[in-house]
Amino acid sequence: MTDRTKGKRKKRYRGKRSHGRGNTKGGRGKGSRMATCNAKGGRNYAHYLKKEKKKEKGMSGKPSQEPINLRDLEKIPVEEGKLDVTKHGYEKVLGGGNITQKLTITAKSFSQSAKEKIEKAGGKTILKGE
Repeated sequence: MTDRTKGKRKKRYRGKRSHGRGNTKGGRGKGSRMATCNAKGGRNYAHYLKKEKKKEKGMSGKPSQEPINLRDLEKIPVEEGKLDVTKHGYEKVLGGGNITQKLTITAKSFSQSAKEKIEKAGGKTILKGE
């Protein structure tokens, strides 16, 4: 006689309507059969690709921009008061923190508060074309 305590125990869904399949209709119909020549044989590949594409672009559908705050700009080495953040892998400058140095910063985009703080410190902002 085999020992029934070994191995994974069967999950019993007593008192549950959906039995772990989401909606109550999720376990019915030809789409729920996993055999050959049936609809739900594996992952819907088109849906999977769409999901991966959405991850690349971000939630809004626009290509995501890697941001950097003003407080983090002082950690990047600066040459002669000029700093190109795109060379360091950033695209957008945000206004978090303060800047103490007079810098000429080049980026693809700036937030309004970042622009104001850079100009207040005596620096310049240059937009880099794509």
